[in-house]
Amino acid sequence: MLETWLRTIDLCNDSQIIQDERGLWGITGGPTEGALKVLAAKAQLAPVETRLIAKIPFDSQYKYMATLQQIGDEERVLITGAPGRYLRHVPPADEQAGRGAVRAAVLGR
Repeated sequence: MLETWLRTIDLCNDSQIIQDERGLWGITGGPTEGALKVLAAKAQLAPVETRLIAKIPFDSQYKYMATLQQIGDEERVLITGAPGRYLRHVPPADEQAGRGAVRAAVLGR
């Protein structure tokens, strides 16, 4: 679950980590997205082939961003932002299953 979250905050993110000609590192984009991009980079996830198919950019009115990504052989919708804004679109049965998965991951069961 942690790897999925880290990959999501890496791929569903408009910031970039850059290195200048002096070898100094920096970020482009907002500070929150930049910090999340750095966190994902520090996790050193195994590389996977990805392709951005479509994107709903972050909007302060909606408070989330979504991307449709080709990750390996699968297409996935990745969402970041304010959970209360996008979780309301999750059907109740799926939400319960998701809570159970989170609880199991946290408790190690």
